[in-house]
Amino acid sequence: MEGVLPAYDKAELEKDTPEGSDADYRLYDADGNTINSDSDLSGDDARNAYFTVEALVSDEKAGTVIGGGIYQYGQFAKLQAIPEEEYVFEGWYRKGILLSKRRGLQDTDTV
Repeated sequence: MEGVLPAYDKAELEKDTPEGSDADYRLYDADGNTINSDSDLSGDDARNAYFTVEALVSDEKAGTVIGGGIYQYGQFAKLQAIPEEEYVFEGWYRKGILLSKRRGLQDTDTV
């Protein structure tokens, strides 16, 4: 991922923008495609925004998942899969789509 972080505009610095800059920040994936946010928050809306991460084991005999919970936007949610000795971890799925085959996953990996 690559980001473009424009500098504050001189007028914004002079007017003391307590809720942040009006600058247009952009993120790009490895192929150069723009990554669009599903929300645009600032001020109290941003400070009071939370998301929930829930991970379930498809077969409780197969292992354990550590992590999940309620996070404030901007925090990293981390998950860890711990398979039992006789089992192999296959991957993390959302709505039937494979997200990652690594046992450790954090929100930069599309939790």
